[in-house]
Amino acid sequence: MCIICIKPRGVEIPESHIIRNMFSNNPDGAGLMYADKDRVRIEKGIMKVNDFLERIERFNKDTALVMHFRIGTGGGNTPGNTHPFPISKNIKDLKKLKFSADIGVCHNGVIDISTSRKDISDTMEYISARLVYIRNAIPQFYKDKNIMTLIDKSIDSKMCFLLPTGKFYTIGKFESKYGCLFSNSTYEYESPHFKYWGEPYSDYDSITPFEPVLNLMPLNSDLHIVYDSYTEFIDDGDGFLVDDSGNVFMDCGNDEACYMPNYDAGMRDIQDGVIPVTYDKDNTFIYTEIKF
Repeated sequence: MCIICIKPRGVEIPESHIIRNMFSNNPDGAGLMYADKDRVRIEKGIMKVNDFLERIERFNKDTALVMHFRIGTGGGNTPGNTHPFPISKNIKDLKKLKFSADIGVCHNGVIDISTSRKDISDTMEYISARLVYIRNAIPQFYKDKNIMTLIDKSIDSKMCFLLPTGKFYTIGKFESKYGCLFSNSTYEYESPHFKYWGEPYSDYDSITPFEPVLNLMPLNSDLHIVYDSYTEFIDDGDGFLVDDSGNVFMDCGNDEACYMPNYDAGMRDIQDGVIPVTYDKDNTFIYTEIKF
């Protein structure tokens, strides 16, 4: 997923709760790039939201600033794999936490490309193996509509390029709000507290954090039940959560949740079967008429 936030010159930095929302929903590290005289300054590898808020305190409305908050899709969730990046074929340059460049780039999405190394992301592969050669052939490629269309079709996602002048160029659709541009809507709401799931219930004694699962919502014991399709066991919703696909998790404490592969969640009225329940990004439950 990730999110890019573009703050043009003359616009105030988004309020702290907007920054926290973006970090909460994209928690694998953040970075920023800004126009400074004749260079683009890149600072990244910021892994805690309070550190990020401190980092941006020095900027004002006169600074052209681009912020990026990451959900890792490959290469590991390391500081060096956070965005932004210079356009370079040198992986060491891409991983540097502070860098000065004549153009910077952020990406939101997943690029269908095989990586040449296990420790780099799809974005880093695309920059070092493809984008750098486009830039070498056409230095001001961002002004060429045909080249930008070619990049758009090859990545099928979103990008932002920042120049030392403070001017920026985008690929893909961005939302405009608060005078800024956002690459998606995860700035609008804060992710629920439960962010990780462990082994399935059969291995409950060895719970360990694995992949991040955003958007888990606790069920309401007065309204909801959970149903084990294997044993046909029915219980109230207390201590259980659902994601936006209807998957059920058990609250294991310590901000961890255990995936329950045989469970479904639904309304309490089960006279004619259980009506499944999921929820949307606004944290409101959605009920469907499909019965299981």
